[in-house]
Amino acid sequence: MTLRLRDGRAARYDEPRIAHEGLYFEAVEAARCIAAGLTQSPLRPLADSIAMLAVMDEVRRQTGDVFDMEAGGIPDPA
Repeated sequence: MTLRLRDGRAARYDEPRIAHEGLYFEAVEAARCIAAGLTQSPLRPLADSIAMLAVMDEVRRQTGDVFDMEAGGIPDPA
């Protein structure tokens, strides 16, 4: 992946596909969308991601799974 700033500077990051295979394809799609001037992927629109997060939150609620930051263990960075 290469991040190019408007002033011409570039930062390059290479990772073997085998290290994080699923994330590799996400990064490729993100790069494709950025290059095309898109703010979200037509393959996985933002609304779909938000809906999946809601499902995951409900699963966590029903199973009693609590993140450390929700339990007061780690401060929420936001």
